[in-house]
Amino acid sequence: VAVGRGGTIYVGGLAGVLHAFSPGGTERWVRSSGDAIRTTPAIATDGSVYFGSDDGKLYSVAGDGTPLWDYPTGGQVRGSPNIVADGTIIFGSSDMSVYALGADGEKKWSYKTSGAVEGAPAVAPDGRIVISSFDTYLRSLSADGEMTWQYRAGGFIRSSPAIGQDGTAYFGAGDRHIYAVDKDGGLAWKVETAGAVVGSGAIGPNGTFYIGSNDRKIYAISAAGTLRWSK
Repeated sequence: VAVGRGGTIYVGGLAGVLHAFSPGGTERWVRSSGDAIRTTPAIATDGSVYFGSDDGKLYSVAGDGTPLWDYPTGGQVRGSPNIVADGTIIFGSSDMSVYALGADGEKKWSYKTSGAVEGAPAVAPDGRIVISSFDTYLRSLSADGEMTWQYRAGGFIRSSPAIGQDGTAYFGAGDRHIYAVDKDGGLAWKVETAGAVVGSGAIGPNGTFYIGSNDRKIYAISAAGTLRWSK
């Protein structure tokens, strides 16, 4: 679910339909795609809404529900899109690529990995774009799509990276570990769990990183890598 200006609520579902509701729950409009919608919509400053679909497309819809454009990729779009400061839309696809589109739907660049990209790209404070992939690599890209570094985890990465104020990227991997990689691509720390870590985490106001694991536990880890608790 995403909440836009004026409190409009946007949510998609496996039926392939994006719904827009008023804050009071009245349905304002719907927009259909060709398959399931698994992504969280991204909302631009002008109210435009972007979302991906299992039909392999990224869709753009105006705030009033008017269809604007759709961009086809070669695979399912299951990672949520992100919007950088200049309005560029960044998203990944199961075709193993990350795409950057302008607000008009025209491609600016794309970057090819060796695995499906199902996590949402993250934007660091310095403007870098950090992406994850099933090929086990976390990568840092410049604003124009050039790789600046890559870090190899011990298993596939499905989760979206979370970026701290100092540029550190936090994420989980299929090798049952939680990672922190600094802004230069070096390992800051990793913490072992008893299950694959496939979901995305979040950073709290005190810098603590929270993420769940397939071992049925939630982990709270300090920015320094100390396990605060797991439950």
